[in-house]
Amino acid sequence: MSDTNDNRPDFQRMLRDSGKREWDFVLVYKLDRFSRDKYAATVNKRKLKDNDVKLLSAMENIPDTPEGIILESLLEGMSYAEIAKVIQRAVSTTYDCLKAVQNRYMAVYG
Repeated sequence: MSDTNDNRPDFQRMLRDSGKREWDFVLVYKLDRFSRDKYAATVNKRKLKDNDVKLLSAMENIPDTPEGIILESLLEGMSYAEIAKVIQRAVSTTYDCLKAVQNRYMAVYG
């Protein structure tokens, strides 16, 4: 299980328990630890908001203002872009390695 999806038992329990309204906020180290999937993050934040539970970040000081909405969107966008870059580099590196292995074991005639 990873934070690339919301199919984590404790995460799902936290969402269900937020409906009991026994606590006021969920504290995460950084927002990208809540979810790395844009759609799931939006849906799950909405569940918390509907239950009057705030999502707070320990490392990112996001004010509860209209500017905070912009900042949160910017931080999330940067996180998703970083994930895309890591995936792109991994694919490129794998391709380069395969090409190198192929070139090493193929005789070049010409």
